[in-house]
Amino acid sequence: MVGIETEATYGTDPLAGLVRWPGLVMNIPSFTEDFGTSQLRGLGAGRDPGAFYRTKQEISFTIESLLSDDDNGAESVLGLLLGSIPDATTGAITNGNLLRSFVTEMGYDDGTTTWYECFKGCMINMLSLEIVPQEFLKMTSDVFAATLDRGSSAQTRTADSLTDLVEHTTGSFDHGDVTISITPVSGSAMVDPIITTFSLEINNNLSRIYGIDGSLQASQIFPTKRDVTGSFTLAKENDILLNVFTADPGTSHCNIELTFNKNSGSEYVKFTLNNCRLLTRGFDRNGDEVSPLYEQYDFQAQSITVDVKA
Repeated sequence: MVGIETEATYGTDPLAGLVRWPGLVMNIPSFTEDFGTSQLRGLGAGRDPGAFYRTKQEISFTIESLLSDDDNGAESVLGLLLGSIPDATTGAITNGNLLRSFVTEMGYDDGTTTWYECFKGCMINMLSLEIVPQEFLKMTSDVFAATLDRGSSAQTRTADSLTDLVEHTTGSFDHGDVTISITPVSGSAMVDPIITTFSLEINNNLSRIYGIDGSLQASQIFPTKRDVTGSFTLAKENDILLNVFTADPGTSHCNIELTFNKNSGSEYVKFTLNNCRLLTRGFDRNGDEVSPLYEQYDFQAQSITVDVKA
């Protein structure tokens, strides 16, 4: 199980109720723990190190999961990624310059022994989505954390503890639940483009700030620039995107909209990627074979809006 809960104070577990990660987790979240261990060479030690010491504490982990929905209020993963809580009525997430921190608790069982890890002061550094035909939507989340507590039992909380969480009752999005539209800001609109692969990456480019405060851990995790990038492949049917790509990027761009929707809208997420610049283009041509021609584009969006309710 993987559960999350927002923090009122950075790096402090509120010990309130956890919410399950919004999708089936596909891996035991892998994490790295780096204390910046270094060595000194002093007089009298000869050619060997004289002492070892720690310089920092850096913790990060990666969760690979599917996505079912993300309307869990303050625990919306996309809200934590972008900096605000989804509007209770519209589901719209307002992008913020600062991010909220959260607790992530995980539990494992090898059949005889259970062990638990509780990461505090978590912020999402990067989240990526990958969509390919005949597959579920894959979501990968890279998270920075301030501290890690290990134990043989779950944290006791005022509401749902980790052991109280249950399996999702909603199905995960697959490629049949996704629609994608691409609209140039000028010129001809695209009609039902045949897009065969699509990936999106939202990167907060987090930076750790170390203060002189009696601790090796980061005093704060700070979001620097936000980059929204991606790529897609489509069957070539016309020159609409080629014309966008070759024109001046100062004025030539397009809007891309991804909508994930199933069960009459009860499970719904929409990404609107505004003013996308097409950065590179690939064009596959298979000699004299009778086969479709495909274009590949890398893009960067100027801004993003997200809606998690129909």
